[in-house]
Amino acid sequence: MPRTAAQLRCCQPPPPAAR
Repeated sequence: MPRTAAQLRCCQPPPPAAR
């Protein structure tokens, strides 16, 4: 399963500041 931009962005630091 290829990692999409969204996947990388979600998993890559820094983590999202979304509460």
